[in-house]
Parts: sequence; C-alpha cells; structure tokens
Amino acid sequence: MPKKRLLRIGGNLKRTPPDNRDFGLVDIFLQPDLSEIPNEWSFWKPLEIKDQKGTQECTGHGVAAAIEAHEGVIINPSAQYAFIKDIADDPTDSGANLRDAMKSGLDYGAVEKKDCDLGVDNHNGSFLADLANYPPEIIEKAKPHKQLSYFNATRGRYNRFDNFRTWLWYFRNDKPVIVTGVGWRENWTYAEDGIIPEDQGDITGGHCVVILPEQRIINGEPYLKIQNSYNTDVGDKGCFWVNQKVVKRDFTFGGYIYRDLEPEKIKQIINQKTMAEEPSVKYQFNTEEGNKVFKSLLLSLGGFVLVKLIELLGQYDFGNFTSLIAALSPFLINSVRLWLQGQGADVLAKKK
Repeated sequence: MPKKRLLRIGGNLKRTPPDNRDFGLVDIFLQPDLSEIPNEWSFWKPLEIKDQKGTQECTGHGVAAAIEAHEGVIINPSAQYAFIKDIADDPTDSGANLRDAMKSGLDYGAVEKKDCDLGVDNHNGSFLADLANYPPEIIEKAKPHKQLSYFNATRGRYNRFDNFRTWLWYFRNDKPVIVTGVGWRENWTYAEDGIIPEDQGDITGGHCVVILPEQRIINGEPYLKIQNSYNTDVGDKGCFWVNQKVVKRDFTFGGYIYRDLEPEKIKQIINQKTMAEEPSVKYQFNTEEGNKVFKSLLLSLGGFVLVKLIELLGQYDFGNFTSLIAALSPFLINSVRLWLQGQGADVLAKKK
C-alpha cells in the first residue's frame, strides 16, 4: 500500500498593500446586528473542491471558487491564476496578493473549466503562471463571467470574525463567499473533522482560502466553514471549520467579496451617504470651545508647514533671497491646501 502523501499547505500568499480606494461593505450597506444571526445556517455548497498540488496558485483557486458561487459554473483556477499574475506583471509561480486576485475577476472575468483544459494535472506551476502559455481565445471566453466590483469584508462594527459572518448573513440569498488569506499552521492540515484547533502550531506560509456562507455551533461556539484547495482528502471533505479566536489571530491578509454594483453606482451611493452622515460643524471662536479648536488648528498648520519647509530647503540650493521667495510662495499655498485635506480635517473631526 503506497504511503500517504503529507501535504504542506501554505506558501507565497503576499500581503496586500494598503490602498484607500478599497471600499468596504460598511461604506455601502447596512450591516446587520449580531442578534439577528441564527446559530446555524448554510446557503451554498461548493461546486467542486479542487487541488492546487505543488503550485502557488491558491489565489487562483480562491477567486475561482468565488466566481463559481456567483455564476453557477465550474471555473478553471489555473487560468485565473495566470490572469492574476498578468495583472501583477510577474509571470512566475511566486504567489500573489488578494487585491490583484480580486481584480482579475473584474479585468478578465473567468474561464470555464470546459473551455480550457490546462491545469495542474498536465503542467507545472511555472508553466501555468504565464498567460502567454494559454490559447489566446481564453481572453474572450473569460469576458462573459466578468465581475462588476469587489469590497473589503473585514471592515464593520465588529471584530474580523463577526464582520465576516454578519456580511455572509446579509448577502445569504446571493450565495456569497469571502476570499481571504491566513497564515496556515502545520497542525491544521489533518485536524480531526476539519475543526481547526486553537493551538499555535508552526506557520507554514500565507495561504488563500474562501469563507463559505455556512455557520455551525461546535463546542458551544460559532464556527465558520472555509473551502481549501487541496482536494477532499483533508479536513471535512476538503473544507475546515474556524472559530473567532483563530480568525482574529491568523486571518490577517484581508478579505474581499464580489458584488454586482457598477463603479459609478458605488461612487454615487458613497457620496450620498457622506452628505447625509456628516453634518456641518460651526464654531464660535469667542467661546472657550471655539478658542481650543482655533489653537489646535494653528498648531497643526504651523507644524505641518514647518516640516514641509524643511523638506523643501533640503532639496534646493537657493542662490539669493528673491529665488527663495519665488519658490516659497506656491509652496506655502500648496502646503495649506494639503493640510486642509489631511491634518486640518482630522483636527476638526476630532472636535465633533
């Protein structure tokens, strides 16, 4: 009898760089209260548990699973990984970050498995990561499954675990899944019944998984179900169960969800919400509170301009007083403008 292959899950999922253009679900939708969520529920079963084998294409598998839930068809995860790597401008099997992964669904769409047979069963990771190795027609075949938008699902009124489950509950009729990342621990891979223990085993690397819209009470507390990409031989038929402690500690790569909202509609909703939620603030500067705000503004503005001035003087060699004044005039105007957009706005916000 052949010896069972021991899996090493986790590898090169990369950290997602910060970007204030990442809209959160909480920026658009009304997050439900935890009290509204039942103890146990299930709204989606994966169409297929895949196997990434020895490749680093976990992000391709995560996005493929998310699009499968939306579109109701089986997606080729290797082609999805090639789309992701093309966005990253890195055609090597070296992993990717979640934002590039989610963008692949918007920029390219997804190729159905029946329309492309390239995958881990017939090629290695280096071959599959390079979009140039695929038939050119997959670009057109992917377009019908383009996604409209994606949102950050980690943000909200609660901790990461509770934000995840409240958003999954909110979109329960749309078969939502959250594409996320975790520092996978070696003692999780063969966890009994797929119930991930709280013990802190060694981290084997960053790994992309998806959180399914399914919650179960285990040992008296809620657990969420995650879909992995290492076939059905591990966990609970290829899936695992995680509780709040594990998610808060180890699911630190972010989390995103696809929604069918046009970018222009998103901007319109956010602008309307901002106008409705941010009342104008007026201060009378002959009052004690007004004087405090005025002093805070002056100190903030003075410090900001001083820092910018030092930066400017360090960059240029001014030959005479006239050239110094000529350079400082637009500099001071620009500094005040930047301050009003940043620190000045923060000072006023803190005084609300």
